[in-house]
Amino acid sequence: MVVMEEKNSIRDAESFFGKHIWMTIILLIILYDAIAHLVYYGLRNVEYLDDNYYIIFLIKFALFALLLMIIVPYVMKIQGKNRGYKEFLKDIRITKIKPLIRIIGLGILTAGVVLACVLVTLLISDQLYTVSFELDIKAILGSTSAIYTSLIPGIWEEVLFRGIIITLLLKKYSEKESILLSALLFGFSHNSNLMNSIYYSDSTLFYHVIGVQFQVIFTFFWGIMFGYLFIKTKSLVPGMILHYLFNTFNGVFILRIEDPISWIWVVGVIYVYLAKGVAMFFNIGIIKVIYTKFPEKTTISTDAMGVEYCPNCGEQSQREDKFCKKCGVIIKNNTGVEN
Repeated sequence: MVVMEEKNSIRDAESFFGKHIWMTIILLIILYDAIAHLVYYGLRNVEYLDDNYYIIFLIKFALFALLLMIIVPYVMKIQGKNRGYKEFLKDIRITKIKPLIRIIGLGILTAGVVLACVLVTLLISDQLYTVSFELDIKAILGSTSAIYTSLIPGIWEEVLFRGIIITLLLKKYSEKESILLSALLFGFSHNSNLMNSIYYSDSTLFYHVIGVQFQVIFTFFWGIMFGYLFIKTKSLVPGMILHYLFNTFNGVFILRIEDPISWIWVVGVIYVYLAKGVAMFFNIGIIKVIYTKFPEKTTISTDAMGVEYCPNCGEQSQREDKFCKKCGVIIKNNTGVEN
């Protein structure tokens, strides 16, 4: 037993950043926002780059990849000093793509639910005085096409806030607490958009600040949905698909407001609390029903002493158990033989 503990301590030896999770989380968010905003504002004033936005996009994309996929696993070693790159990818659940149909299907389905809720809400808003709704296909075309610019939040925000941050939080907190804390961080981090205030006049600055706070609120709720999807599917892929599809096609829906100052409250409340709030509850319900009615079939795992554990939640199981007592996942088939 002593030998096993020594082996486990060697394998799971934590780095400085792995031990001090809150310092690591705050540092990563600051670095991420610095790349997202400071690099953009610094490069957009370059005359050649101003007309070639895709170059700025490629630079930002490469810097995010450097930070999250190179510095985090190789320098910070948050996955443990003696664990390799494959273990890091497995820990953040970016390589989990099975069952393929369910993983991809959930991403597309949840994105469809959100876009449908937003569309219905905007159609309702279209009936309001001084507010009109239209489709702008150009939003996903041209030099700043959302088809490629949405790859940054779709991929890297999911890697950071779900893959890395939730994984770190799970070292100290329960799944529910980790989802809530990561959602709070996800929402609050959008305050970095206040940097755009330099482009607003004195008369509209206040409403820009209020608009950013609306964004903070709805991204908090979205963070709950993304976190729940991540924990339930044990994969980053559905969240990436949902995030990318929404960011890409949401820009097609345009709400024209003749007097944005007087109507920003009405539109903000409808848009934020109704559309995205309803979509979040719909999606959480859909995910819960799917994984309750059709749990993933998986095999039990054992440690070196032969003790059996559920691979879904880590709960110790008995040899006669067919289902995990904690999460309900099937761990043996009807014959009692491992799947």
